[in-house]
Amino acid sequence: MLETVKKITMSLVLDKEIDASLTNQVALKIIDYIERNRLQRGDHLAAQRFADAFTVSRSPVRNALIKLASLEVVESRQNRGFFLTASPTALPEVRRLITVPVEDELYLRVARDRLIGRLADHITEAELARQYPVTRSQLQRILARMAKEGWIARKPGYGWQFLPVLTSRDAVMQSYSFRKAIEPAAIVEPTYHMEEKTFLHSRARQNALLGADLDRLTPVHVFELGCDFHETVVGCSGNPYALDELRRQNRLRRLMEYRITLDKERIQRQCREHLEILDRIEAGDRTGAAELMRRHLDITSSVKTKYFEDHPLPPPEPANL
Repeated sequence: MLETVKKITMSLVLDKEIDASLTNQVALKIIDYIERNRLQRGDHLAAQRFADAFTVSRSPVRNALIKLASLEVVESRQNRGFFLTASPTALPEVRRLITVPVEDELYLRVARDRLIGRLADHITEAELARQYPVTRSQLQRILARMAKEGWIARKPGYGWQFLPVLTSRDAVMQSYSFRKAIEPAAIVEPTYHMEEKTFLHSRARQNALLGADLDRLTPVHVFELGCDFHETVVGCSGNPYALDELRRQNRLRRLMEYRITLDKERIQRQCREHLEILDRIEAGDRTGAAELMRRHLDITSSVKTKYFEDHPLPPPEPANL
């Protein structure tokens, strides 16, 4: 019973995390819609209209409207829906209050531009601020996030330096080949010790992802949850070198993985494979789990090879800063 409660709790944590991000994204889109269509105070804001325009369900639209009501942009009238109450001049300030999705979009835009060679190896905050619509505080948070994830570092004295990442299909596939050597081997290490708490955490997140609405996911969410699973499994090996190298591989391939369009069938298949590997380890069949891991990485490698072949990167561009 306790284990079931923990699983549900972790699932709810993930759901809350995804819901908050989507709510903010939809709230910003509603503000854009209001401005673009020059809506005025008192205009009715139909949830279904926004759901159709943004290709999402009514639930995130309603959550976004409730958020905007808390910011005094709209008001809810019983049995009548939501109505615009803020003046057009107030909307820019409201937009600044909803910072997370803006930063997510900017983060992915910087990642994409770096990947296609639009950003030079060395760059300053002033140069980035000229290229992207970002406040100083937003830029500093984005740079801190990039630095934490290991693909940019502050230079001694002044400016920033982008660190190496994988930028080609062949390099990513070589990374997977290397992982097929280290991850199954880590599972059968004599020092392997399953940590129940971390396994429970990872299992709950995979179950939550398995049942998640695709509209509520981003490539960042999916990538992080995949890393969580693989690093949990390898981290129990007792071999710190294996875990360090896996983390390095995850850092190197991060930007390429962000390019992948989410596919519900693929995500669900990977989640089921992850859960089966956890099952085998928990049952004491680490040899079987290692074989499943090798097969899982082989299938994933093939799928991504095909994706990158069908969606090649554009040729590098000279920096335009």
